Amino acid sequence: MIRILVELDAENRLLSFEAAGHANYGARGCDIVCAAVTILLRTTVQALSSVEADVRAEKRGNLQFRVLRSDDEQAERLRYAAEFLWLGITSLQEEYPQALQCKKIQR
Repeated sequence: MIRILVELDAENRLLSFEAAGHANYGARGCDIVCAAVTILLRTTVQALSSVEADVRAEKRGNLQFRVLRSDDEQAERLRYAAEFLWLGITSLQEEYPQALQCKKIQR
């Protein structure tokens, strides 16, 4: 199972996310759930390339993203990224509950 934790600030801006595990829905290299989660996570990271962040993918099946510093210009981008990521992973969780579990923390 893939477990994803998304952390937002009080203004719904993305602070961090962590993803770990494998969906085990299909064969390695052919798992549609893993592929969908990977696309969502990578696109979020790429969309936030202008934000100073710590991004780690220490092993296959793990990705961590943490905002280190942002400014007012990036606030809306962080809000949109949080909404994009949350909508994407929760829709996948609804369709594949045995393969994906997500949780949101609001600070």
